[in-house]
Amino acid sequence: MQQNKYIDDEKLRKVHEDITKEEMTHFGEFLRLLYQLSPEDFSYFKKGWEEASKLIGGSKDFPFNSAHT
Repeated sequence: MQQNKYIDDEKLRKVHEDITKEEMTHFGEFLRLLYQLSPEDFSYFKKGWEEASKLIGGSKDFPFNSAHT
């Protein structure tokens, strides 16, 4: 939601924030479905997290604990 700081109009900023929150929720729902339907595909998120952490630093620990990953 960092883009909100670039939107000067308060009404537009509120709409953008609402959309952003909704889409982040949808992304969470997608992750849950992927975990349920295809745990082997879900493991790519963990791998991607670890690869990005090598490049940008920070924690290599994936924030979602999973018996499947």
